[in-house]
Amino acid sequence: MFNKLTSFLTLACVLSTILAAPFPQGTTTTSNENFQPFTGNLGGDVAPSVIRGDDGFTVQGKGTFTDLASALAASCDVLKAQCTNTANSVAGRASGLTLEQCDQQDAQCRAAIAGVSDPDASPPLIEDAAKNNNPK
Repeated sequence: MFNKLTSFLTLACVLSTILAAPFPQGTTTTSNENFQPFTGNLGGDVAPSVIRGDDGFTVQGKGTFTDLASALAASCDVLKAQCTNTANSVAGRASGLTLEQCDQQDAQCRAAIAGVSDPDASPPLIEDAAKNNNPK
């Protein structure tokens, strides 16, 4: 009986020690890493940086977005608006910058962001991956 009690108390101590240890908490870290890969700069304007913040992703001049894809698209939107404004300005017209060139740059920006993914995003569940790989 004494051996069983000793074993039980030892096990209880081990379990309480393990359970008392802090579990890693999911935290969002901020960083200065720019997730916007596009570097085109027609008219001297570049796509604004997309930076991870506490509440998602921040795009200068456009706000904060909960997901990376939306933030990157907004960054391309800002670049397109800047390019359009420059092309419509006296200086832009004098330099030969056209709205067609801005449209081409916008398409290039969107192509550049198409393959970008959030490195901190949760991977899909194995069940979901299995469902997607089943031929019909």
